[in-house]
Amino acid sequence: MGLAFDELLESSDATLAKKLAPRVADGSYAFSPVSERRAFLGGKWRHVYRAPLADTVVLFVLARELTAIVSPLVSERVYSYRKGRSSRQAVRDLARFVRAHRAATPDVRARGLHVLRRDVSGYGDSIPVGETSPLWPLLRRAFAQAGHGPNDPFSSIVERALRPRVLRLDGTLEQAARGVPMGSPLQPAICNLYLDAVDRRLAPLAGGFYARFGDDFVFAHADAEVARGASDAVTAALAELDLTLNAEKVRDLFWSGAGRHPAPPFSARERGTTHVEYLGMRLAFDGTTAPSEKKLRRLRSELRSRIIASERVLRDTPLDARVEALVLAANHALEPHYDAALTDAAELFVDGSDRKKLAELDHWLCRTLAEALSGRRGVRALRSAPPRYLRRHGLLSLVARRRRRSTT
Repeated sequence: MGLAFDELLESSDATLAKKLAPRVADGSYAFSPVSERRAFLGGKWRHVYRAPLADTVVLFVLARELTAIVSPLVSERVYSYRKGRSSRQAVRDLARFVRAHRAATPDVRARGLHVLRRDVSGYGDSIPVGETSPLWPLLRRAFAQAGHGPNDPFSSIVERALRPRVLRLDGTLEQAARGVPMGSPLQPAICNLYLDAVDRRLAPLAGGFYARFGDDFVFAHADAEVARGASDAVTAALAELDLTLNAEKVRDLFWSGAGRHPAPPFSARERGTTHVEYLGMRLAFDGTTAPSEKKLRRLRSELRSRIIASERVLRDTPLDARVEALVLAANHALEPHYDAALTDAAELFVDGSDRKKLAELDHWLCRTLAEALSGRRGVRALRSAPPRYLRRHGLLSLVARRRRRSTT
């Protein structure tokens, strides 16, 4: 199989590796049941699965090999779980596409893109792994291209790893028929591969843009008929794969500078918009970007909490020293290279190019600092600590910082 079993883990016990290697190599290794657990992840409760230590070691080795095998079959429009690709790259490519559309359409009235935003309901947990699953022909094709025959030990052990016995929360033991266990090292490669039917339908459509990150995908085209056909193609492909759309996340948008339709929409649910949110970023029709509204709300909340807490500690400090300390705290929170930087500061610093949004955040930050310093609420606080006063004490301007980056 081309696997170096002495590299199962850099710190792995040699005796364990020696015992595992021959049984994995000949395909006779037997997996123990995985234990079902509940964990609060991504803002909601999810089912996760824990495998014994030896199984986990084997799964990581299999995942490394499986990723290399399936990668050639995965569309170039898939940005998830791949070396050299990322969600940021997907957003940047979409921004380039809309800028190219604007440049190729001099007539402002003719500009506009029909955008599909789609997400699969419970994707990883919904992938069928029963005997008739569409997954197996995909894997067999990948294995064949990599030189693994249908009776190859590697093919057999991967199939068993993808169909584990599950010890449920209620104590029952059953064979999994649906879902690649969350937490399994095999899940990223399978999630990239399984939506191949969607990728093959949308990626080749001339004049369009398609990107997928896991099960979160976007399609954009200037022609309403093409967008309608793409929507139908997604529905058909998911039916073939025995998957369903997440109805709460279905979005049909007409993206333009004005945010309204010059003609009837291609579907009853299509709405006009000046911005599209994708993978945590908010893209304006001019191709500029900013963190999504959700991330901006979180950033403002965390930054306000820091400013208020710092002001309480420094309340008895002379005003000038207090201003400089609060300004320094705010600057460090927004500069990603500082250890104290906020979680979303990197996206704001690296990818934030929407000057309107940056200007709004600049104004909000000045007002929040002024409120903390003066004890007043709202814009009245700026009378006591106006923006120019805060700038003199070193407060950075997000707009000015962006302007400097764009000219270097």
